[in-house]
Amino acid sequence: MGLLDYITATSLDQDYEHVSRRRAEGGGTGRRPRRRPPGRPGRTALVVLLAFGLLVTTAGVQTARNADETASSRATLVAQATARKATLTRELREAASLRAQVSSAQARDLRASREGRAVQARLDRLGTLAGTRAVRGPGLRVVVDDAPDATGYQQQVQATDLVRLVNALWLIGAEAV
Repeated sequence: MGLLDYITATSLDQDYEHVSRRRAEGGGTGRRPRRRPPGRPGRTALVVLLAFGLLVTTAGVQTARNADETASSRATLVAQATARKATLTRELREAASLRAQVSSAQARDLRASREGRAVQARLDRLGTLAGTRAVRGPGLRVVVDDAPDATGYQQQVQATDLVRLVNALWLIGAEAV
């Protein structure tokens, strides 16, 4: 038997045996707790109850005072958020309008000369390759889905499967994916 097992098994038993022997001899523990008559709370319990009541009352009064302030703060924040949202919407519209003006000015300037038209054609090709320009034309639609009743990850579409699919499309001559 290990030392830890021995201490755990015997230490409490010896302590209980010692206390019970002292009580049997009449010595007791040396102190007897003072007993109160049933039904009469002590002064400490009364003080604790009064302190708790005072704390709850103070919290209730403070909450009532802060309710009006909280409501007005909330209304102010909602008004600010609404005003800023309207400002943002207006500025987004203005930015889109400015982008359209810049784009039309660029296109007009590039169409003005043969050199500009060549630059525009190159920009169109680069935009298509980079994916920043919308393309039109015949297309292919590929639907990828997990196997029916897939039970493991091998039967589910993985990122590597999508990479292989996209690379295969580029390999066979896709202009945009």
